[in-house]
Amino acid sequence: MNILGINAYHGNASAAVVCDGSLVAAVEEERFNRVKYAAGFPAQAIRYCLREAGLKLEEIDHVAVPRNPYARLGTKLFYALRMPSFARGRAKVLAKFTGIREALAAAFDSDAKTIAAKFHRVEHHQAHLASAFFVSPFERAALLSADGLGDFASTMWGSGSGNRMEIADAIAFPHSLGLYYTAVTQYLGFLKFGDEYKVMGLAAYGEPERLETFRDIVRFDANGDSGGFRLGLDYFVHHRTGPEVSWAEADKTPTLGRLFSEEMPRKLGAARAPEEPLEQRHRNLAASLQTRLEEVYLGMLGKLAKATGLKSICLAGGVAFNCVANGKIFDSTPFEQVYVQPAAGDGGLAVGRCGIASAGVDAARSRDDRRGKNIGMVSRARGVGAAGAGESQHCGGSTAGEYEGNPEPTNQAPGDFSSVCAVDFGGGDGRVVCKGAPFAVYDAGVSGAAGKAGADSGADACGRHGAAADCYA
Repeated sequence: MNILGINAYHGNASAAVVCDGSLVAAVEEERFNRVKYAAGFPAQAIRYCLREAGLKLEEIDHVAVPRNPYARLGTKLFYALRMPSFARGRAKVLAKFTGIREALAAAFDSDAKTIAAKFHRVEHHQAHLASAFFVSPFERAALLSADGLGDFASTMWGSGSGNRMEIADAIAFPHSLGLYYTAVTQYLGFLKFGDEYKVMGLAAYGEPERLETFRDIVRFDANGDSGGFRLGLDYFVHHRTGPEVSWAEADKTPTLGRLFSEEMPRKLGAARAPEEPLEQRHRNLAASLQTRLEEVYLGMLGKLAKATGLKSICLAGGVAFNCVANGKIFDSTPFEQVYVQPAAGDGGLAVGRCGIASAGVDAARSRDDRRGKNIGMVSRARGVGAAGAGESQHCGGSTAGEYEGNPEPTNQAPGDFSSVCAVDFGGGDGRVVCKGAPFAVYDAGVSGAAGKAGADSGADACGRHGAAADCYA
């Protein structure tokens, strides 16, 4: 049984292939067209996955595709009447989904009529949950997905056991932790799609002095029966105009329109322009943003642990990339085991769609078979030049690295495709040689005696709370 999973016409376009229950390949389109967060149709990613699996298009039995047009249909119709221009834009994107069979055939110069595969539509957050649970080492686990928006939901939680997931509840548009974080990221002057990680790093340099205001921006009752949250919508515009986004084109990085209203600068002070210098006020606002996210995110996890009685948790969705919040799960919740899908963002949706389709058509197969062996997350990296194999070098203030193995499936690069930096814990200045924001999150490669001597201080040298230090001793 061969299953192709696709994430198309959405940020982080990607593909994945499951053969006889085993995950064989998964990759994002941006690995081939070099466009960050590439959207459009992932033709090159699909061709790569089939090539890795040794398959021809006509050998695919099932194709799992994005979007369930019937999910939260009432909410969609309500906002379509309130925001007709937004509805028209969404209708144009949805029209593309009706032509996925034809786009798939075009990617292989074949006739769509020759594709015998059965097509399955898989809801956004169910795919996120499946992308984590079906490849996790857990037989039973609680599940949480949180991001900006997908199929008119921003958050979903439940539990998984064996080959099945049970959805407990979901939070619908316009309430969203992802849109909350993005809106404040924009307010702080970081306007590019995907800039949230910079603000997470910036938060480590501030104090949450405006936390009470942020508790009004995101409202959550830690002691209540509900597991969800609500946004203070006065601070936002997306519920009135719709989140303006462009991600149908494969050759352009997606763009996202302004999400915060005038209420935010009225309460918090003037919004920062991208060219303006960062002040301590901005660092403190970032810290307030991050602290409130953690209060809500960890609070939801605590309630989920209580509701399910489970000790293992699987996480996916863009919010699961917040490694600072994830690092507090053990201290703040009853969970004892955590699995974060490495492709937690929308690039992992293709994997999740494969998992759901596989569970539906081949439910008797063990979940162990679906975990796959090497889909790119176990690649190898080494420095080149005078430093020798296994080490990095400064190279006059730049970074050099050589990589071996399959490409990682996600642009977030949690492993060897991270920016590999040389850290000098010896007689040098201890700086991390990376280009970009000084507070951004990087992965530092440390070798030899320096690794032994500097492992404890590596996190501070690499951006304080937000970074990681890989020590090869």
